[in-house]
Amino acid sequence: MENKNKVKECKKCLEMKSFDSFYNAPKTKDRKQGKCKECMNNVEYKRVLRSKYIYCVINRAWSGWVKVGQADNVDERVKKYNTGSPMRDYECVFKMKVSDIYYAEKNIYNKYNMTNEWTKSDWNDIKKDIIEYENGQKK
Repeated sequence: MENKNKVKECKKCLEMKSFDSFYNAPKTKDRKQGKCKECMNNVEYKRVLRSKYIYCVINRAWSGWVKVGQADNVDERVKKYNTGSPMRDYECVFKMKVSDIYYAEKNIYNKYNMTNEWTKSDWNDIKKDIIEYENGQKK
């Protein structure tokens, strides 16, 4: 059966739409996104998608190293880190919901010359910069 004959319910607008109305998502069961193209392209919806928590996690075993990441639920993310640590010693020292996670993360990664999510820095400096970026004090 071709995709144009298949229909699926959009998780956002709850309308039944043809498969052609959804973006591809190879890892899903039906290989399509859960929300239709119209909802995904909605400016307000994009704004909500960009609003997430940015956080700093430390592990005292690696003194001076800070992980900067993003998540909808930081506590659950830290639990996942601790699953892989026999000492359960990952600790979230700062989290803040930001209006544009991509902007905040990009600026922090650039300022601290991060090529991955870890940097050898003082987490209080990173915290200060995140707050200043979010408040529009830094560009």
